[in-house]
Amino acid sequence: MPIYVLSIKIALSVLLTSTLGMLWYSPYFFGKILQKEKGNANYIRPIYRRWFALLIVIGMQVWMGYGLETLFEGTSSAKGGSSGAIGSALLALFFVGPATIVTALYQKRSIKFWLIDTLYQLLSLTIMGAVMFGLSVKW
Repeated sequence: MPIYVLSIKIALSVLLTSTLGMLWYSPYFFGKILQKEKGNANYIRPIYRRWFALLIVIGMQVWMGYGLETLFEGTSSAKGGSSGAIGSALLALFFVGPATIVTALYQKRSIKFWLIDTLYQLLSLTIMGAVMFGLSVKW
């Protein structure tokens, strides 16, 4: 696949998953619950730390997009958006979920904390897989 087509797919999937993440962890959805779980409900980070964190998140999502492309390209599980979404969701369920629960146990976090994070990863990877393998751009 040409690099510019791959870049379009990754840019679109990063835009969608970053927007999902900002909404998911905002006070309107699960942000207040997570702040209570962490014990610092009134703490607000300085703006430069938020922008730096956003840049790291976008960088990691670009990395995940290239990883999904490398992992599923040429396989039978990447034949369209629904198959890409299912393959990515299974990756989240069978790899990301168990890996993050081990981390949560070592960090002594609650199951609620782990569930919110893992559900976000599940949705994020499913969206990314659907975009990466469902968007057929022919140039």
